[in-house]
Amino acid sequence: MRVAVASNDNVMVSSHFGRSAAFLVFEVDESGIVAREVRNNSYTPHALGQCREQHEAGYRPNHGHEGIIGALGDCQAVVTGGMGRRAAEDLRGHGIVPFLAPPNCAAEEAAVLCARGLLPEIGIEGCGAH
Repeated sequence: MRVAVASNDNVMVSSHFGRSAAFLVFEVDESGIVAREVRNNSYTPHALGQCREQHEAGYRPNHGHEGIIGALGDCQAVVTGGMGRRAAEDLRGHGIVPFLAPPNCAAEEAAVLCARGLLPEIGIEGCGAH
């Protein structure tokens, strides 16, 4: 199973999917992690600073998630500490299931927990990241 984990430091799970600095993509099998790749986040409007002014003005930007869906399209799952409803819906609509990591979780641990079915899915309500 290929699992993407949002991270800001390439070690721990990021608290916000779209604002994360990178996505650590792990190939996980029954023995554990067999491969790891870092994909810097140059895909989301949040990471590129395109939403900052709108958030500071008090409203939610309405942007698409095509870039990140394309970048993570070879993954079956995404793990993060937080994600908005629209991002969760868009990922799920493209066959990528979003999962919620426990607080202060290492990225490698999160990938293994996800592959073993031990993390909760992020539902259509999102998880309050916004």
